[in-house]
Amino acid sequence: MNAGPRYLEGTTVGSGRDIIGVRRDRIALIIEQGKEVITRAKNQKVLPDTITGATAALLVTIAGYAEPLSEGQWRELAGVVGGIMRDTTYADLARLRTLITQEQFLNVARNQGYSRFIRRLDDGRWVCELTPKWLHVLGGIFWFGSSLMTNFVLVPILAGLAPDSQRAWAAAFAKRYGPIVGPIGGLVILLGIVRGITGGVLGSLGSPYGLTWIAAIVVGVALAGVGGGLIARTVEKLGTASGQLWDESYGRIKTFGRVELALFAVTFTLMITMRFGYFPDGCLLGVGRLPPMALIRALLRRGARDLDLVSAPTGGLAEDLLIAAGAVRSLHTSGVDLAEFGLAPNFGRAVEEGSVRVIDSTCPVLLMALQAGASGVSFTPVPGVFGSDLLRERTDWKVIEDPFGDGAEVVLVPAVAPEYSIVHGLRADDEGNLVTTIEFDDRLLVQASRQVVATTEERSADATRSLAADEQLIPAAYLEAIAVAPGGSRPIGCHGRSRDDAAAIREYLDAARNPGRMRVYLDRLLA
Repeated sequence: MNAGPRYLEGTTVGSGRDIIGVRRDRIALIIEQGKEVITRAKNQKVLPDTITGATAALLVTIAGYAEPLSEGQWRELAGVVGGIMRDTTYADLARLRTLITQEQFLNVARNQGYSRFIRRLDDGRWVCELTPKWLHVLGGIFWFGSSLMTNFVLVPILAGLAPDSQRAWAAAFAKRYGPIVGPIGGLVILLGIVRGITGGVLGSLGSPYGLTWIAAIVVGVALAGVGGGLIARTVEKLGTASGQLWDESYGRIKTFGRVELALFAVTFTLMITMRFGYFPDGCLLGVGRLPPMALIRALLRRGARDLDLVSAPTGGLAEDLLIAAGAVRSLHTSGVDLAEFGLAPNFGRAVEEGSVRVIDSTCPVLLMALQAGASGVSFTPVPGVFGSDLLRERTDWKVIEDPFGDGAEVVLVPAVAPEYSIVHGLRADDEGNLVTTIEFDDRLLVQASRQVVATTEERSADATRSLAADEQLIPAAYLEAIAVAPGGSRPIGCHGRSRDDAAAIREYLDAARNPGRMRVYLDRLLA
């Protein structure tokens, strides 16, 4: 009795769990047909020179895989093409090729072709972004260093000098200290204000992040007043004072110095508070496929910036919303879309404008990179990449001779191990064990991440006593923190509990297509 085709680990489109497996004798044919479709589309200017893994996989599949799809395979492809694939009567891809309209094909091809990397070095924008940061940090180091040197070295030395030497030294010190430290302090404050405004803090002044930023500015102004004003003027008096007047002035300098150091301590505390919460700006942050929208909104209210996101393996509304708020610097993904609701407008606009760097991959490759991160290794070999434009664009991918095979070449990709990840689960028990769906790869993302924060629909003592066939467990040992957030994925439906809020998603899409309306939407969402 024929047991049916043997399926390989390599997939054409999928979640890394053989969502669409192909028989060995079909692989070469499928790839060849797919390459022909892609070449033809490029020659006709339907596709850009570089296309995403999701687009390439879709075209290869449509071109070469004519067997009917299973329900699981169907759901995976549905997020790429859209609503037409929700009707299971079209499960035969041979028929699907005739049903996809030219307009639908053009939309997929043009709007999912995001893998041309955005290198800001090309147009010099990195200079405009880096210079204020560099000057801000350098000025802060100089300012604080001057305070330490003055209070712990120069002032104690001054007390041990002869009176004439004291006055001469103080006069010389006063001529340089105030004119240098005052402007440096002012420049640091000004750059802090400029960086905050350009980073969008004015849109979230009422958030904890915004309030902390305001407090840091106020303390900075006070610091400039103490250092560049009170201390500088008191040192000037030392240059001419003698006797009791000199002693009084020296005592004031020591008092002002202590106040200055205390204010610096407050400033550093505020800066650390802004920079190092659960998800510090600039961190590599994984986002679960069941979107943790409650956590996303919390991030936006905090004013998160410069996030490097990791999709598992594709992104959706969560990533698009973070991009709209200007919180994203780069994105590891194999595609971003809103399933049958269409493309992700803010993602598309950001890539076209160059404000977000896309680190493009395929679903299987990104998932295998996460598996390498979970395993604690620095790289992993991956199949199914040869013939793709990704090998040219991903300069961090390496091709070597297989040391254990027949000498054929193999592609190595670096591991992906997010510093932090955020996920949403179905339920959790009192020990913090989280139940999630097997439909997505959130458990793998969690295992690859260094710290994980989760939300859950509900908490109960017996939450993990039994699991349904489509559920899996994320042990509490993987989670840094967990919070109960009923409806925490809304407006996206929660697996087995709620459906997508179609009206809310369409409202979002309507706003997302226009930057002005999107700003109004964000203000209302975060109010």
